[in-house]
Amino acid sequence: MVYIISSLVAIPVITYLTKKLGKKAVLGGGLTLVALGLGSSWFYITPNMPYLQVVFSVVIAAGMSCVWVITSSSIADVCDIDELSTGLRREGMYGAVFSCMMKSGVAAMLGVGGVLIKWSGFALGQTVQSPQTIMYLRCIYAFAPVGLLMIAILLTLKYPVTRKTISELQLLLAEKRIQKT
Repeated sequence: MVYIISSLVAIPVITYLTKKLGKKAVLGGGLTLVALGLGSSWFYITPNMPYLQVVFSVVIAAGMSCVWVITSSSIADVCDIDELSTGLRREGMYGAVFSCMMKSGVAAMLGVGGVLIKWSGFALGQTVQSPQTIMYLRCIYAFAPVGLLMIAILLTLKYPVTRKTISELQLLLAEKRIQKT
């Protein structure tokens, strides 16, 4: 519940920040929040202080809301770029590719996750795992996603589309549409 409520509360904040700072900056910030949240899970997820998991949920939820809201809205920008170069509106195709990539990513994550759990020495059916297995699982959960998120942050920083390029693009599209009529 904390995750869901935090996600919903974050959306107006994300909208405000995106208008002030731009999509690229807010997406980079969201990815950074997720990386910090996952990296700090080493400290948050502990049987001694289970209530800290609430803090973990709030940080992760805010960051993931940035990712979902901004990546989805960026599809419209890509469609505008495509329309200017091809003259076609292909939102359906881009939406389908985005959806396919997201589902492929989840499938790959689940497959790799199973391999990593097996690699950690997790013994199915064993109630208490060895301290080494617990240590491996904590490291995998806290640090493996952070490496991938760092790649995502770097790719976000290299994303060439800015608010200025989209504004110019929309003006060109408007002129092009007027010329057609």
